[in-house]
Amino acid sequence: MTLKDGLELVKRLMRFGPLMAMATIGIVWCGGLISLITYFPPSKSLKNQLNFIFYFCWLPFTVSNYFKAILYGPGYAPKGWKPKYEEDEQFLQYCKVCEGFKPPRAHHCRKCKRCCLKMDHHCIWLSAIYRNQASFMYFLFGAVFGALHGTVHIIFFSYQQLWVRLTLQPKLVLAVMVSSGFGIGTVIAVGILLYSQLQIVLTNMTGIESWIVEKANWRLNEVLEKKNEEFNYPYDLGKSANFWQVFGRPDEKMNGFDYPVKEDCHKYSLTIEQLLQKKIKEERSVPFKCVKPYSGRKCPFLSYPKIAIFTPLLSDLLQIQEGDEITVTRGKKHWYYGYKNGNKTIRGFMPKTALKAVEEPKKEL
Repeated sequence: MTLKDGLELVKRLMRFGPLMAMATIGIVWCGGLISLITYFPPSKSLKNQLNFIFYFCWLPFTVSNYFKAILYGPGYAPKGWKPKYEEDEQFLQYCKVCEGFKPPRAHHCRKCKRCCLKMDHHCIWLSAIYRNQASFMYFLFGAVFGALHGTVHIIFFSYQQLWVRLTLQPKLVLAVMVSSGFGIGTVIAVGILLYSQLQIVLTNMTGIESWIVEKANWRLNEVLEKKNEEFNYPYDLGKSANFWQVFGRPDEKMNGFDYPVKEDCHKYSLTIEQLLQKKIKEERSVPFKCVKPYSGRKCPFLSYPKIAIFTPLLSDLLQIQEGDEITVTRGKKHWYYGYKNGNKTIRGFMPKTALKAVEEPKKEL
């Protein structure tokens, strides 16, 4: 690890998400450790020693993969990036912020302010896009099963202290019991995330790509009127091949810029589909005018009480002022998505009641 890598890691860790993640792991691990030492001391038997060693290894395994998920891997596309062959530029989207083309499977992250290779989402717990998918999966695995291992011992500890015999200070017992709540929460919440990420690995389809495929199927069925026809997703090579593409030996074909595709697909099949969808989106966009200001804050109960609970919390929100001219490209319940005219780079959701259409939408947004 270079000095630059170390400084970048420290900067990312000093934020709410990483601090909360590390604190939760530490609380659960310490609670489990106290339980082990109290009722399963390593000096008593070989079985206890093996149990202690196995439990002790969860922490470095989980934390080391947490750091690797942030630091190592493809990461960002270089600013001003271009494909090797000039004729390939017609198949790629251009990023005005990074002043370069987006490689296949790359998307611009507004939080990182860079185009990220094989982007799935910006993770608040990493304070970054995870750069190494295998390490991210190992981290989730360690967090879930390490927390499960510790929580089982904490529950046994709590039972022995409360219903059999109180041998330690009540405050220490209470602290260990509180850690069981963190442990159970970690097992459930991170377990769900582990399952969803495993689906991404086995299908070789990120969350963003699943949304692109969904829109591609809509375009085929509704726009082109090819009923019951589905988009041929190019990167799904089968569960086994998809799995080893993430967990196997690194392959120069998977350097973040080039990925193997199905034999009947073009290597730019997905990016070509994105360009077609972008064209349709521009054709369907509708001009609006802001008639009521919106602060861009989540859950605006004071200014928009009727729709506050429907705020798209995981998406970008756009601050607008009365009189702003807005272009809306899509919508969902109670919210429109678009950008201020003259600045396409900053986009987000806005309350529908804050806007008034300059002209009637051609189709429902």
